[in-house]
Parts: sequence; structure tokens; C-alpha cells
Amino acid sequence: MKTQEINNRIPENKPIKSQELFSIIRGVFPHYTEAACRWIIYALIKEGKLTRMGKGTYQKGQANDFVYSFRSPEAQSIERFCRKGGTPGNLIVWETIMLNEWINHQMGRNIVIVETENGMSEFVFDRLKGRIPSRILWKPTKQELNKYGGENLIVIRDAFSRSPSQLNSIHIRLEKLLVDVCCDNLINEVISPSEIDAIFEGALKTYSVNRSTLFAYAKRRGCLIPVQEYVGRNSNQSF
Repeated sequence: MKTQEINNRIPENKPIKSQELFSIIRGVFPHYTEAACRWIIYALIKEGKLTRMGKGTYQKGQANDFVYSFRSPEAQSIERFCRKGGTPGNLIVWETIMLNEWINHQMGRNIVIVETENGMSEFVFDRLKGRIPSRILWKPTKQELNKYGGENLIVIRDAFSRSPSQLNSIHIRLEKLLVDVCCDNLINEVISPSEIDAIFEGALKTYSVNRSTLFAYAKRRGCLIPVQEYVGRNSNQSF
């Protein structure tokens, strides 16, 4: 099988559509049907030579899945509490210091953000209050965040409708993180807009990011165009 010859023709560091891959494959196997081309694409993925980036979009090489282990005692305590069944429904939990992987000016102050199913945030706030030794704010405004925030802060709020989430995990999906960093007013209080390009560049180069999920969520949040611009500047993908 000439998959290596096909792989050599796929451009580096650039998302590529199915039809472009079909053309490359047919440059080696001129008479291949679409079904045969899809079989080649499947073989390239299995061999780690190609990564699916979303519906009909691929990138050369094998991208890593985004995996993060909580570092702060507050986030770790929340994770343990959730595992014991202490909170109902599906939660999404992340902490702002995880952005230090990509930004130039490292954040010393950490905020743990807990997002719940719609309408459940107050109940989760009551469950965690008194059980986690940290200041906890429920659905704070920007003014409240700046007034009462400090070290080891926990913020609890409702998740945006149909937020991307992981099955059987409270950890945030990278697609949601990138969109929220771009357009969430509360998060923009703790991260400088000048750092957003670095976050997108580092995340897109290092990890597998499902473009379909990313753009669908960005569209629901009303920030599709800026997210596309960040992706375009940092991944050689045009729109």
C-alpha cells in the first residue's frame, strides 16, 4: 500500500478538506472511487499519519488529545467531592492557571470555574459552601469578581446552553475553553486580550481540536467571526 507516498504529498501544518485529500489520493491511484479514497483516509488515521479535526477536515500527523490534571487544592477537592456523588448533574470544571501552558505572562492568581446544568448552579453553590475551604462566588458580575476575588477563588455559574462537554468527566473540553477565552466577559477580566493569540497558537499546534465543535459552539455564543480569525491567524486555515 502506497500510503507513505500519499502521506508525503499532504501539506504540513495546514487543515485539509476531504475533497483535497481525494485529489491527492487520486494522484497516486487515479481510478480510486470515493469509497476507496475514504478507506485510504481511514488507514492514514489508524497509522497516526492523519488526524480528524472535525467533519470533513483533517491535518497531517497525529495530534494529542487535551488532558489536564487539576493542580490547585480547590479544584482537586471539587473533583473528589464530585466523585463521591456530592454534586448532581453534569459539571464542567477548570482553573485559569491551566492557561499558563500557552501564555507569556504567567498567572499567579488562580480562579476555579465550576459550570453546572442550567438552573443548578445555586444548588451546587449551597452544596460546596462550607465543604471547600475557599471563597466561593455564585454567578458573580465583573464588579463582584474584582471586589471580592482573591487567591484560591471558586466561581460557580450556569454553563452556556449546549456547551461541549466530556462524557463521564468534569474536565473542560479544549473547544469550549478556546471559545470562552475569546468571548466570555468574566474570563476576559483575568486574561489579557493580547494573550489570546498565544493560547490559540499553542493549543492548535499541540492538541487535537475539533473544528466542527469549536465553530458550532462559537456560533451559539455569538462570537464565530473572532474565533475564526484567531484560528485563521494561528493554524494556516482560511475561511
